[in-house]
Amino acid sequence: MPILRKRIGLLNSDNNGVMTLGILCEQDTRDSTWYSCFEFGFRPGYDYSSINLTEIDSLFYNYVSSTQGDVFARALQPFLAWEGQSVTLYGNNLSHMYSVFLQATEQDHVEQALSHLIDWLRADFAVS
Repeated sequence: MPILRKRIGLLNSDNNGVMTLGILCEQDTRDSTWYSCFEFGFRPGYDYSSINLTEIDSLFYNYVSSTQGDVFARALQPFLAWEGQSVTLYGNNLSHMYSVFLQATEQDHVEQALSHLIDWLRADFAVS
């Protein structure tokens, strides 16, 4: 997934308040379904106090709606499952991380959905 690889590289190298913590994309050999999990968290020292962490998925869907349209944003929602948890990164203070799960029939669908997610992370959490 070269497009996804490039976007992940940009996210992790940009001056950004978030970073990837892990990604998994694999195809089930029995039925060819693609399963993926993308994990991201706030960088130590990033002030996310103004963000409603319980509605972070809504922030993403609002972004998708503004860039791709309401129909696409609504169509994407049933395919993504979000889980959040508190973590300690690099021995620093408590922070938050999110796992976004996606199941798709086509590899391109995985790459497209996760590319939108990474674009949103780069746009909304950029540090000036």
